[in-house]
Amino acid sequence: MTYNVTSLDSFHNMDNWYSEVKSQSEPEALIFLIGNKKDCENEREVGLDKADKFKMIKNLDLFQETSAKTGENVKETFVSVAKMLY
Repeated sequence: MTYNVTSLDSFHNMDNWYSEVKSQSEPEALIFLIGNKKDCENEREVGLDKADKFKMIKNLDLFQETSAKTGENVKETFVSVAKMLY
């Protein structure tokens, strides 16, 4: 049996992952939400508004979309994260 995880599945699991990160990290740890597959915008299952709302509700430090396939926004994301950590 094959099971493909979709963006929507991942989005629905974010609350669980967020809780896990919070319970296993220092209180002042920075938390980033990085969305992949920016190159597949015409197949989007989760709107940017939902991701932005999640970022605001959970007080995340960064939300960024990238594409591992095309490399779009990957370098910029690493630079943003590095600046925040430094």
